[in-house]
Parts: sequence; structure tokens; C-alpha cells
Amino acid sequence: MTYGYVRVSTDKQRVDNQEYEITRFCTKNKISIDEWIKEIVSGTKTPDKRKLGNLLNKVKTGDLIICSELSRLGRSLFMIMSILNNLMSIGVKVWTIKDNYRLGDDIQSKVLAFAFGLSAEIERNLIAQRVKEAIALKKAEGIILGRPRGSKSLTLKLTPRIKEVKSLLRQGHSYSEMERIMHISRNTITKFCVENNLAQYGAYTKKDKRALSKQQLKKAQEEIGFAKMKKEINSGLSYDQIGERYKMSGASVRTYVQSNAVLFELYKNYHTKVRIKHNGARK
Repeated sequence: MTYGYVRVSTDKQRVDNQEYEITRFCTKNKISIDEWIKEIVSGTKTPDKRKLGNLLNKVKTGDLIICSELSRLGRSLFMIMSILNNLMSIGVKVWTIKDNYRLGDDIQSKVLAFAFGLSAEIERNLIAQRVKEAIALKKAEGIILGRPRGSKSLTLKLTPRIKEVKSLLRQGHSYSEMERIMHISRNTITKFCVENNLAQYGAYTKKDKRALSKQQLKKAQEEIGFAKMKKEINSGLSYDQIGERYKMSGASVRTYVQSNAVLFELYKNYHTKVRIKHNGARK
């Protein structure tokens, strides 16, 4: 089979020019393109991350790949040599228009294939050696390589939000409530508070708790009111769900409901019926 390979680096460039050159060359030499491979991708990406990788995997002995120039196969000399070495080792021909290369079964191509393979191997060895030398130098300087043992990557995400965490703790929110507010798991929040000694901000005396309870009750009474609260309870919402709707904690809603005998009785009766119905359905 004969393949036409066309590549440009960005969508601001067009593949038309390369396609025209290949088509004109094939028409002049009475060659028919069986399949076109066109892609918009940087030549620095390895072939396996491009359509070229699929082409290299399916070509067989005697196939022909035509492209405008060798630089379309890759940006670096090392990459181009590796690709050509692999192709010529299985007997695939590579022709280019601008460079006028005709790499195939002749002795000249085999010599080039040997040179390409040798150069690629030397380059790989040099890269490996440079990496080893760099690692040895870093170790000699006392630099610890790799991810630190026991990394705190999860809790470190909360470091920029430490003021928010302190504020929520001062307002009396539990870790579970903070999980819903901050959209971060409760375990991560708990670990972060323990590691940074923030638990003290949530430690209230009985006097503080009574004052906080009064504040929560007043806020809920002002923002929700008796009629709205009754409607929300009848709709089957929990304390936390009502709190989310009015942008306050579930504890504030619970304080309000439990402070009013009518609302509390309504809440208990409704959820008792729901539990009975649920248990009956399970049986």
C-alpha cells in the first residue's frame, strides 16, 4: 500500500500545500495514494501520541510512505532516525518530495538504515548517561529525590483556605458540615485541623455554646420564619437540606426547630412516618 503522510504543528497552518505537493508528485510518477494520514500536532510529540504511531504499527514489507520532507516525521534528528530505522528494518520505503530521499531496499538505504540505527543507539546511551550523572550529582549535594515520604498533598490543598477553616470552626460547624460547605472530604478536613492545631478554634465553653445557640436561633427566625419552616418540614427536607437552601448550618435549623414545640412535633411526626413506611417497604 502507498500512504501519504501530512502533518502541521498548529491549526493556524494548513495541510493543503503538502497534500498538493504529494499529489502532483504521484500524478507525475503514476502513483496512486491508497490512504492519507493527516494530522495537526507538534512534531515534538512521540509517534505513539500521534496518528503516525498507528501508521507505523500497521505498515508491512513493500509499503511506501510519501511525505513532503523528513521533518514531517519528527522535530528532532533522534526521533526521525529512530522512525526511519524501524521502517527500513521491516522493508518499508520512505520517499520525500523536497529532500528527494528514496529510502528503500537498495544498498544505499541499508547503509543509511545502519547509520540511523547506530546514531539512535549512541544518542540513547548518551541521554541515559546524562541522567545518571545528574542523579548522582543531586544525591552528592544531599538533595532528596522523589516524592517526600508521607506526603501531605491532600491537606496542603487546604493551606490557602486556613482562614476559612478557622472561621467555620469559630461558627460552631462540625467537620461533616464543613465537608458540605467546602466540598472537601471530612477526613481531609479533620487531618488538616489536627496537623495545624486548629481544633482549639472549635472548642467552646458552655457559655460560648449558649451564646452561639442564641445567635443561630435568631438568624434562623429572621431568615426563614415560622411559615417557611413549616412548609420546608412538610416537604420532607432534613435540617441540613433546609440549611443549604437558606445558606446556614444544619445546626442553626435544628436549634430553631427544637426551640418551637409546634415545629419540632411536626418534624418528628413526619420523619417517624417516613421511617415506618421505609421499614415496611424493606420487610
